[in-house]
Amino acid sequence: MTTSTPLNQKTNAIAFVNTATTPGVLNGPLNIHHDRSRRDLRIVELHWGRSEKNKLAVNSKIVAYGSLNTGSETQPHYVYQQPLLHIFTNTPIPSGASHLLVWVTDAKETQHLYASRPLKSNEHLLPPSASALE
Repeated sequence: MTTSTPLNQKTNAIAFVNTATTPGVLNGPLNIHHDRSRRDLRIVELHWGRSEKNKLAVNSKIVAYGSLNTGSETQPHYVYQQPLLHIFTNTPIPSGASHLLVWVTDAKETQHLYASRPLKSNEHLLPPSASALE
């Protein structure tokens, strides 16, 4: 089994600033900056996480993006040269969610954790330059 090296939070793989004024809600565009050199990634998924490495047990998937060569008509497609975009529109944060996670599936159908981003205690996402201690 081949595994990819997960990106850490310092690489800012998940870029998002929450514009919602209501606690417990996400609003605004989120970008996933994926590794453009990896041509073997078939599916990129954004999930709610209960920790920095684990998905919520139920209904964790927010969105999935298939690569242009998967032939899947049911998933949004992306171009490898561009960041992936998801727009939250007053989306409630599910109970137990503390992180946003990006999982990828490679050409061998193996899933890997690609990136993780914590949700701040006041339920607004950290800006890309912030640390969890602020």
